[in-house]
Amino acid sequence: MNKLISVGFMRLWRDKPFWIACAFMILYGAVISLRTDTNAPLEAIFFAFAVVIGIPSAAFCSLFMGTEYSDGTLRNKIIVGHTRATVYFSSLIVNFAACLLIALSYVLAVLVAGCPRLGFFQFGMKHMVLYSFAAVMMIFAFASIYTIIGMLLTNKATSAVVCILLFLALFAPSITIQSRLSEPEYYKSSVDVSHTGEMQSKKPNPNYLAGMKREMYRFLYNLILPCQGMQITIQSSKEIVQLPLFSTGTIIISSGLGVFLFRKKDLK
Repeated sequence: MNKLISVGFMRLWRDKPFWIACAFMILYGAVISLRTDTNAPLEAIFFAFAVVIGIPSAAFCSLFMGTEYSDGTLRNKIIVGHTRATVYFSSLIVNFAACLLIALSYVLAVLVAGCPRLGFFQFGMKHMVLYSFAAVMMIFAFASIYTIIGMLLTNKATSAVVCILLFLALFAPSITIQSRLSEPEYYKSSVDVSHTGEMQSKKPNPNYLAGMKREMYRFLYNLILPCQGMQITIQSSKEIVQLPLFSTGTIIISSGLGVFLFRKKDLK
């Protein structure tokens, strides 16, 4: 496997989509850094890559693996004696490393362009470590999902479209889930009680989620990767320790299913 990983990284350094994705994230980080109010802390934008990393990662992974199919590289790896499981996991590792580097391109831009304007970190080390680890595991989960799609679809254009559409299909309900969970339990309303002033009264919010329904929404909020990205970006998660566990579950299930299906795939 080490040899396959080394060859994968050699291809990666020459891969144009990878460098385009890195350039996109650098530009994204620079723009956010320059447009953020100087009163905001650096942490306010440090994790903003988490909400968008799924798109450049989808484009890169699908095109990178699609090139292996079109060039016959994937088939040749099997012919020379590598097992399909080894080929699959080596591709997953390279994809994960590449997606992580794409995200780090944003971080680099924020440190270079953001630190002079916003200063250095104000939050504690524990906060930064927890959210950084959650972000890394989320990226790993994205890479595992895109790897299974790239390994099963031989056409790189089709693979790219499927990966990007999958991200968008998950992102759309993520906005709804976050919005519903953000609903307050009560509205504050003003009730006139005398000529001397007003008394604050609480009015129940009919849109507030409670009971089992709220627990289900919270489960989806922690499970769906774009939802994780939103929580990491705004650093609002009350269950940040659980996010890597959900990501790990996604990695294990998608990788196991991916290897199983790839072993049965006919490589023409």
